[in-house]
Amino acid sequence: MTTKETIARLRERIAALVTAASPVDVVVWRHPGESEAEAIERYTRQHPDIAPTPRASVAFHVVSWESPT
Repeated sequence: MTTKETIARLRERIAALVTAASPVDVVVWRHPGESEAEAIERYTRQHPDIAPTPRASVAFHVVSWESPT
């Protein structure tokens, strides 16, 4: 399975979980210089299928290659 196929499969799975109102864990990569809140806002803007979901059912985990300051 290629990387693109894996990503597509995971996107479909996340969308199915969100539609079913199941709790969902989402990992968001934070860009350099971006705060955690900005990363989550960018992610929800780029993935509107997650945005309308009640935030209580989505657990965002923000990760980065940068060391925390």
